[in-house]
Amino acid sequence: MSSVSRHTFSKLFQLRTGHGVLGKYFRTRGINEQDNNCECGQLETVEHVLKECPLHPAERDLLRKVFPELDPKILLDTKKGLEAVVKFLNSLPQLLC
Repeated sequence: MSSVSRHTFSKLFQLRTGHGVLGKYFRTRGINEQDNNCECGQLETVEHVLKECPLHPAERDLLRKVFPELDPKILLDTKKGLEAVVKFLNSLPQLLC
């Protein structure tokens, strides 16, 4: 994890905490300066990004190799899960910018 770029680490931190540029974070705080939905039209949440978004099925296979059920708690709280999430985020540089 020491070789993870600052940008990727920032995105990983946002997913682990649920804070940052996720649409749900803005919506729950009443910030409507931007659209709170993902590019696919659904509310952008941690679960949506890691499990549901129909725009990234091939990239999500990186996560399924580690944990087929795509449980965010396991993906974001275990070493193998975090490594897979880093690969996932690196494969989608435009995600959570």
